Amino acid sequence: MDAQTATLIATVGGFAVALATFMWVLLRALANQLGARMDNLGARIDRVEDQLGARIDRLEARLDSRIDGLEARLGNVEARLRDLEARLGALEARQGALEAQLRDLDARLGDLEARFRELQATVSRLDGRVEELSGLTRQVLVSRAA
Repeated sequence: MDAQTATLIATVGGFAVALATFMWVLLRALANQLGARMDNLGARIDRVEDQLGARIDRLEARLDSRIDGLEARLGNVEARLRDLEARLGALEARQGALEAQLRDLDARLGDLEARFRELQATVSRLDGRVEELSGLTRQVLVSRAA
């Protein structure tokens, strides 16, 4: 190998070393930049996670409060429903008693109406008898006076 080729090889080797060194420095700079950006992104992610966590905690607290309120309202509604069911049962029992009384009164009314008709017939017969007796009494009085 001649001197010119050896010089060329040495020069190319020096360039290769310089290029490798430059690439190494460039890669380290990029890695450092990327690391800083990753750290920045990590910090931002942590902040966002903290904010989301706080928001979730607030929402959970609101939901728990609403659930407690709804459970209380549900308890009130259930108590009111039980009260209404009890009142309905009492009203149904009273209705049954009133219906029984109504049937008894209807039966008594039927009996009383029949009795009333009998009494009307008796009164009519008695009115006829009174008229007969009045006529006889007048005849007796007229015959005694004559």
